Amino acid sequence: QIIPRFFDLILPAKVMSFRQITFKETWDYLRPRLELIFNCEQLRSSMSTEEYMNCSSKVLEYSGSRGTSNSGSSTSGAQLAGLELYQNLQSFVLEHCKRVFNTCGTLSGEALLAQYNKTWELYSFSSKVFNNICNYLNRFWIPRQNDENRHTLTLHKLALAAWRDHVFGPLQQPIIEAVLALITRDRRGDVINTRLISVACQSFTALDDATDSTQTVYASIFQPRLLSSTEHFYAHESSEFLAVNSVTEFLKKVEERLAEESQRLETYLHSSSRTALLDKCMSTLVEAHATTLHAEILPLLEADRRDDLKRLYSQLSRIDGLGPLRRDLETHIAAKGRAALEGVAEAVLKEDNARTYIETMLELHRRFQDLVDRCFGRDVTLTTALDKACKAFINDNAVTRANKGTAASKTPEMLAKHCDNLLKKGAVALPEDELEAQLNNVLVVFKYLDDRDVFQKFYSKMLAKRLVGMASASDDAESSMISKLKAMCGYEYTSKLQRMFNDVGISKEVNAKYREHAAAAGLPKTDSYSTMVLMNGSWPFQPSHQITLPDELEAYKERFTLFYKEKNNGRRLMWLAHLCKGDLQTSCFKQPLILMASTVQIAVLMQYNKELSYTAEALAAATSIPADILKANLEVLVKMKILLAGEGDALALNTGYKYKKLRVKIDMPIKTEVKAEAEQTLKAVEEDRSMLMQATIVRIMKMRKELGHNDLVGEAIAQLSTRFVPKIPLIKRCVDTLIEKEYLRRIDGVRDRYAYIA
Repeated sequence: QIIPRFFDLILPAKVMSFRQITFKETWDYLRPRLELIFNCEQLRSSMSTEEYMNCSSKVLEYSGSRGTSNSGSSTSGAQLAGLELYQNLQSFVLEHCKRVFNTCGTLSGEALLAQYNKTWELYSFSSKVFNNICNYLNRFWIPRQNDENRHTLTLHKLALAAWRDHVFGPLQQPIIEAVLALITRDRRGDVINTRLISVACQSFTALDDATDSTQTVYASIFQPRLLSSTEHFYAHESSEFLAVNSVTEFLKKVEERLAEESQRLETYLHSSSRTALLDKCMSTLVEAHATTLHAEILPLLEADRRDDLKRLYSQLSRIDGLGPLRRDLETHIAAKGRAALEGVAEAVLKEDNARTYIETMLELHRRFQDLVDRCFGRDVTLTTALDKACKAFINDNAVTRANKGTAASKTPEMLAKHCDNLLKKGAVALPEDELEAQLNNVLVVFKYLDDRDVFQKFYSKMLAKRLVGMASASDDAESSMISKLKAMCGYEYTSKLQRMFNDVGISKEVNAKYREHAAAAGLPKTDSYSTMVLMNGSWPFQPSHQITLPDELEAYKERFTLFYKEKNNGRRLMWLAHLCKGDLQTSCFKQPLILMASTVQIAVLMQYNKELSYTAEALAAATSIPADILKANLEVLVKMKILLAGEGDALALNTGYKYKKLRVKIDMPIKTEVKAEAEQTLKAVEEDRSMLMQATIVRIMKMRKELGHNDLVGEAIAQLSTRFVPKIPLIKRCVDTLIEKEYLRRIDGVRDRYAYIA
C-alpha cells in the first residue's frame, strides 16, 4: 500500500496569503472524505489524487488563516483555528473506534481475532493517510502546543490512542486469550492460521507507539500472559513425557521444542520476546528437572554417549547448571585414569617400561580432551575439570603408590626416562616431525606434574649421559626440548641444561686445539681419543673412585692434563673415569671383534693381555676398582661369556668366544647402579628443596618484615608450586631451621607470628 503525500513543501501561514474560510466549510468538506478513508476497504480506488490534495489544502487553508469559528465569531488567530480542527478530528476517530468495538464486541475466539485483525489493518492504513492529510497540524501547530506545555499527540498517535482505549482496551482479555489459544494449538501440532497471531502481535507493538509510559501493550500486557501460558503448557508436557520416556529422549524433545519456539519467534511473535520466552522454556523444561538430568551425567559418561552428552551440556549451560557436570566429569576422568594405569602397572613396574606408562596417560588425555572439545565446546570450566582430573591420576595411581616413600616422584622419573628413550640414538630413528610431535606430547604430561623439580633432576642426569656418551639422536631435538621447558618454567629451570650444551661446544674446540698441539709437538696420534671438559656446577656428576687406568689411557691423560693447565692457568681438572667409554679391538677370539666397553671393563679386560686367568682379588688389586663395582661388571662379562668362571673364584678369558656381529656392546646398565643412582637423585632433590624453601621464606620475610604463620605458608606454597608442591610440615621445619640460623625470630606475646632479622 502506498500512502499519498502532497505537502512536503508547505510554508508557514505568515508568509502565505490565505482566503478567509470558516470551520463549517472546512469540516463539511473533510468529514465525508474521512468517513470514506476509514470505512472503505478499496481506499485507493475510492478517492482520486486531486481529492487527497484538496483535503490537505483545506486543512492548510483553515489552520493557516485567521478565519471565523464554528459559532461565527472572529478568532484570535491560527492557534484557535487549529485547536478547533484538532478537537473535531479527535472526536471523529473516537466515534469510529466505538463503532468498531460494537462490531467486534459480539464475537469471540478465533472469529473475534479474525475480525479484529481485519479492522485493525484497515484502521492502521487509514490512520496513516489521515495523519498525512493533516500533516500541517503535525508540523507546525502541534509542536507549538507542546512548546507551551499543552501535551498534544500527533494525529497518527491520536488515532492509535483511540484504538487502544476504545477497541483493544475493552477487548483485551478475549483477544489475548484467542491468540494464546492458537499458540497452544500450534504447540500441540494442529494446523493454524499463523497470520492471525502475527497481525495481532503487530497491532500490540504498534499501539506501544501511542504512549510514552513504560506500561506498553506488548511487553507489559501480552508478554506476561504468553510466558505464563508457555510455562503451564511445558510444565505439564515435560512431566508427562519424563514419566514414560528416558532422559536421553527427553533431551531430544527439549532440543526440538526450543527449535520450534525459535521458529515461532521468527514467524509470528515479536523479536523482543526471544530472550524472555526461551528463558522461560529453559526454566520449565530444564531447570525444573535439573536433578533428574544431573543424575544422568555419570551413566552417560560411563557409556560414552557423546551425542546425548552434547545435548545435556547445551541445555545445562543455559541455566547455569554445569556445577554437577564439572564435578562428575572430574570424578569420572580421575577414576578411568587410575583404572587404566592400574591395568598396566604390573608390566610397567616389572620392566620399568616408561613408554607404556606415559603413552597410557597420553591416550587417556587425548580421549577426554576430545570429549571436552566435541561435546562441551571447549568450555573453560570443564577444561579445568579435565586438568584437575588428569593431575590427580598422573600424580597418584597404582604405579606411584607402589613406589613407597617416594610416590610423587615416580611419574616425573618415568617421564624423564621416556624423554631419554625418544632423544637418544636407537635402532629406529624417528622422522623429525614425528619426534617433535612426541616431545609436544611429553609436555602434555609435564604440565600436570606436581614435582617438576624431580623431573628436572632426572632429565638433567639423562641429558648429561646422552651428551657425554654422544648418544643424542638430534642436537636440534635436544635444543627444542630445552626451549619448550624454558617457555613453560622460565630461564632458571633450564639454565644448567643450556650450559651443558655450551660445554659440549667448547669441548670440541679444546679437542681440536689439542690435536694441533700434539701434531706440532710430535706427540702420539690422538685421533682415537676425545676428551670433554665440563664445568663443575653445571653437570649432575659427582667425583667417584679413582681406578688404575691402562698404560695407554694413563699416558694420554697426563699429556692432556699438562696441555690444559698450560692453556688455563688456575683451573684444576678432575677426571671422571667411571663415565668414560671406549672401543677395544681384539685378536684373541675366534674372530676379530670390537668390544664397546666402559672404562672399568676396559681396565679389567686389558689385564688379560698379561695373563689368561685372574681371580677377582687379583683384578681388584691390579685396577683399584672397588669390590662392589668390580663384582657387578664381572658378572656382566661372565653372563656374556667373554669370561668363564673356573675353579674357586678364577675367571679365565674365553678365547673361543664368537659373536654374529663385528661390534659387541658390553657396556650394559647395571641394575644395582641404576637403583642407587635413582636414590641419590631423590636424596639430592630433597636437599635442594630444603635450601630452595629456606631461600623462599627468607625472601618473603625480607619483603614483609613481619608475617603470621598461615600467611607465610600460603605465600611460600604459591611461589614454590611452579617447581613442586611443598608439604606444610616441611615448611614448618624450614622455619624452625631459619630461626636457629637467626634469619627469623618469633614475636614475643604473639602466637605464630615471625619477624625478619636484618
